[in-house]
Amino acid sequence: MRPEYNAALADLRPADTLTVTMLDRLGRNMIELITSAQDLAERDHGLCSPPWRRSSGSSSTSGL
Repeated sequence: MRPEYNAALADLRPADTLTVTMLDRLGRNMIELITSAQDLAERDHGLCSPPWRRSSGSSSTSGL
């Protein structure tokens, strides 16, 4: 269903952290996002999404 995500999971070792550029890459809705984060935690993986990444539709004008 999500070949790139599954390939990334296969490469992770315990205590590794998966970094995604935007959280919407983990799910199409909040439930999928939470399920993905829980799945990573159950596999002893961390999750990181850098706060400086904004979607192209963001109306924020801050210099972050």
